[in-house]
Amino acid sequence: IGIDDDFYEMGGDSLSSMELLMESGLPGLDTGCIFRGRTAARIAQLYAEQIQNRDPGSEDALNEAAKLEPHKLTTEQLYMFDYQLYTPYSTMYNLFTMLRIEKEGIDLDRMAKAIEITINNHPALHTIVKFTEDGDLIQQYDPQMSAAVTIEKISFRELEKLKDTLIKPFKIVNSPLYRCRLFETEDAAYLFFDVHHIIFDGTSSKIFLNNILNAYMGAPLEKDYYYLVLQNREQLQLTDFYHDFVCASWHFALNIYICKLKFNKTALEHLWIFSVRCYFCLFFRFTVVYLHLQIKTECIMLKSHEKRPNSSILSNLAVFRTVGNREEN
Repeated sequence: IGIDDDFYEMGGDSLSSMELLMESGLPGLDTGCIFRGRTAARIAQLYAEQIQNRDPGSEDALNEAAKLEPHKLTTEQLYMFDYQLYTPYSTMYNLFTMLRIEKEGIDLDRMAKAIEITINNHPALHTIVKFTEDGDLIQQYDPQMSAAVTIEKISFRELEKLKDTLIKPFKIVNSPLYRCRLFETEDAAYLFFDVHHIIFDGTSSKIFLNNILNAYMGAPLEKDYYYLVLQNREQLQLTDFYHDFVCASWHFALNIYICKLKFNKTALEHLWIFSVRCYFCLFFRFTVVYLHLQIKTECIMLKSHEKRPNSSILSNLAVFRTVGNREEN
């Protein structure tokens, strides 16, 4: 393997690119740089140019500006959104942890404050997913999602009974996508943190926990440029390079799959299952959008009816019941 070998042609994907970011430990290196560079030599060149031209002040300003704008869900997020709508009681995409904190030498009030600071430092945790008036699905920063972290004093026996009920499905639309609670028992404290995978992953969780420690010690926190990354990704998708890459990738994958279909019956079955699943997910999402618009239309109609005397929905129901009773008699 050399510095000119293509990362993606060697089997790299989005998950392995995140692992590459963690292993490199290079500040400012992102998946977009890996995606555009592809080879080690080209990635290093792009990273050097990025570091040379980067202004930390302007980067913070761009991130703040990106937080004010709505953004579309990424392809990965759309998949998780569809799955959560299809299985609303599923906790498959819950990323949860329960940490035991020894009380000796630990100021729990200071720890609670450090958790609050860390949550406010991660704009991804203040994200809500919602439908626009036109039925488009977006994610947007909502500063009101921030909540105070309080210390809940509880016995260990009560915590044992409670812990099995802490993990619950997230309401994926117009609702917070994380939960954080701090318990204090007789011998120790316990930090429970649960977040939906649509805004967090394993790498994010590691950074989040490290930032709690930094906030407790009074050290600077690692900045979160979640919305700036989304904005850069959206701008990248508008380039000719991105469209050429997507077309080439689909063409390559389709050719490989056609070759497999000629010799593998199982591959044909998988293609059929995948096609049915994609159709169902799209149909389900369009149904939700349609119902959303229908409910909104009904609400507008109800508001207009309320202005007219004897035309409320309750009076209409009363009429229907009266007619039904007459028919029965």
